[in-house]
Amino acid sequence: MNSRIRGVLLGIAQLLMVGSLGGVLLYDRARLPRTWVRTVPVAASTPLEGRYLQLQLVVEAREPLPLTGDSTAWVSLVADSGRALARPAPRFHGLRARYALVDGQSRLVLQDRLAFFLPEHAPDPRTAAAGAELWVEVSLPSEGPPRPLRLGMRPPGSGSAPVALPQP
Repeated sequence: MNSRIRGVLLGIAQLLMVGSLGGVLLYDRARLPRTWVRTVPVAASTPLEGRYLQLQLVVEAREPLPLTGDSTAWVSLVADSGRALARPAPRFHGLRARYALVDGQSRLVLQDRLAFFLPEHAPDPRTAAAGAELWVEVSLPSEGPPRPLRLGMRPPGSGSAPVALPQP
């Protein structure tokens, strides 16, 4: 077998691997529950920030969590009536969460951050109108972190669903 045939076979193998990963992600996006979750954007701590946001999710607890002071608890997220709720998970088998002040109120915040990559010409949502809340639509796998799908904004004091930001 000459080098040209080996190169073609290697290229086909790589296309099959990438295609299978894309297929799994599309299947998960269609199958997994989806919900909007409020986020707290965090400034990236690297000098090469790039076009992405680091997001911390603000969730509600389904049942009381064993938290005291600044301690963290292990939780998993489940979809319930269009909301993402945190429930206790075995140690090291979920996401870390703790209570933090968000808009002057104590809220349950996930410590594990999600990266959301922005398209090149999309406006940065951190520069939105004062008081507007940043939300992200996520899919909730049975294990592991939620997968961000799209960003949305909700006007301050509004009880309505977030409005998805346009994609360029």
